[in-house]
Order: sequence, then C-alpha cells, then structure tokens
Amino acid sequence: MTTAILARFARLRARARTGIVIEATAAVGLTLAAFALLSFVLDRTFRLETGYRAAFLAVLAVVVARVLQQRLFRPLRVDLTDDELALAVERHEPLREALISAVQFARAPAVRGESAEMRERVIRTVQERAAAIRYADALDRARTLRWAAALLLVGGAGIAWAALDPASLRLWFARSFLLSAEEWPRRTRLEFVDPVLRVPQGDDLTVRVAATGEIPDQVRLSWRFAGGERGSEPMTLTGDAEFRATLSALLEPVVLRAHGGDGITEELRVELVERPVIADVKVAVRPPAYVGGEFVEPAADADVRVLRGSTLRIEARSDKPVQEAFLLVGEA
Repeated sequence: MTTAILARFARLRARARTGIVIEATAAVGLTLAAFALLSFVLDRTFRLETGYRAAFLAVLAVVVARVLQQRLFRPLRVDLTDDELALAVERHEPLREALISAVQFARAPAVRGESAEMRERVIRTVQERAAAIRYADALDRARTLRWAAALLLVGGAGIAWAALDPASLRLWFARSFLLSAEEWPRRTRLEFVDPVLRVPQGDDLTVRVAATGEIPDQVRLSWRFAGGERGSEPMTLTGDAEFRATLSALLEPVVLRAHGGDGITEELRVELVERPVIADVKVAVRPPAYVGGEFVEPAADADVRVLRGSTLRIEARSDKPVQEAFLLVGEA
C-alpha cells in the first residue's frame, strides 16, 4: 500500500472532522440566534424580571450542551479507520471492493493458501488508479456547505447588529447573559416631583409626577399598603406634563408607583410618623401695664377672659422631640 493512499485517507479523515466541527458550530450558532431573537423580543416587550431571564439562560445552556453532545463530541469519538474510509470511498467509486481489499492486504501478512499473486495484483490495480479515485466524494460536501452557509449567515447577522445598533446589543447581552438590572430605554420617562418620604399619620398625601419624552394621555398611580391592600387611580394633569393625585388620611405605610405610556417610576416608599401628643398645658395671663400685676395662672378648666393688651403665655410638653410648633387662634 503506497504512502500516497494513506495520506489521502489522513486528509479525508481530517476533512470529515472539520465538517463535524463546522456542523456543530453552526448548530450552536443557530441555537444562539433563536435564543437572541426570542429573548430580545420578549424582554424588550415585557421587560422580564431577573428570574425569568435566568430561567431562559438555563434552558439555553441545556440546549447548547445537548447540541454539542449530539453533533460534536459523539461524532468525534467515532474511530474513522482506514477500512471505514475505504468502504465510504467505494460507495462512490466502481472499485468492486478493491480498495478495502488492498487496505487489508497491505496491513495483514499473507496466510497459507492465499494467492500472493492475487494480493499483489489487487494492490497494484489500486495503486494504478489511485490518482483517479475521487476520495472527496465519500463526504457529503453539500451538507457541509449548507451548515457553513448557515454559520456565515448567523455570524453576518451578529456583525450587522453590532454595527447598526451596538447599544441594544450591549444591553441585551448584559440583561440576558449577565442578568443585569439595567433597564431598556423608554419613550416616556416618569419621575416623582419632590417626593415625600414621611407623612404624619392621618394626613393627606399629594403626589406629583413629571413626564418627559413622549407625554402619555393618562398616568395612573398604583399603591400597595402595608396591610396588603392594593389599588390604582388615574392622576390629574395639572400643568405642562405634570400629573397629580391625593391619597386621603393615610393610616399605614404605603408603596407608590406611577405608570403611563411605556414609562414607570421607581417605587416611592412613604412611612408614617405618629403625631406628638401635647400634655401639661399651662396658661398664664399678665394684665396690661395700665392695670399692673404679674402673671397669673388660672385654673386649668376655667374660662379665661383677659383685658385688651394683656400678655398671654402658654406652655406645653410634647411626648417626642419637635422642630416646630404653632398656636392656632380663632375668634369666639
């Protein structure tokens, strides 16, 4: 058996393995392309939470591992012997098993009863026709070309995406593979204006939301109270791209969020503070100078009548620190 034929088998074996690698790479590329299209559309439309994106990524890992096992690792473990390659070549060449016979004759020593002349004739015949044998026909070149074309198509699509819209590609990769919390850009941007984080218990809370970009026709305010009650209501447009709503008599902490168009605010957590309790109220009265006299403290439950020009002193104690206090005065 000539070295040239063995070298042809070695090249054929290498080409077969190259075809396996191309097919496996293309299959993985198509899987990634399908994942990219599906995940991009779903995430861009519904802005998926991290858990859903993590589940998609886990499914992708399983599918890619299965594709590699079936199309790369398992085929590469197959031992492409000279006999197997000879049989594959003979399926496309009218050699009448001369090639496989020559391979076996050249490898194994002659046995008793076997014609040495026949062995030499078979080997010589194959050697004479070796240059004309089309070894490459043993491989399915059309299949390899189809997979190579698919790989080029997927690669070209990825390059085109990177060239035309690198920002969306970067953000998709960060969200889909790195599970980043970075948000997709929105046409409408909503923000709370001067958000109030602490409100006295029982007070009303007025919330203002400013809209920029594409101004929505309506903005709704959603709430979730600490007790579990949820709800929403439309906000009122009060100025240029500003919406307002009032929650009456808050009795428990609440989490607020406004949404309109494709815009949504960050959560606003409003805590309640108990009003200070005023106790130990003391009232002292000093008549005007033309009457004379010092401060006098009337009985706590007495009606206090004073002359015009009198000085009224009021003292009280709060059960918690206060920064500011005021006296509400009305006419009888």
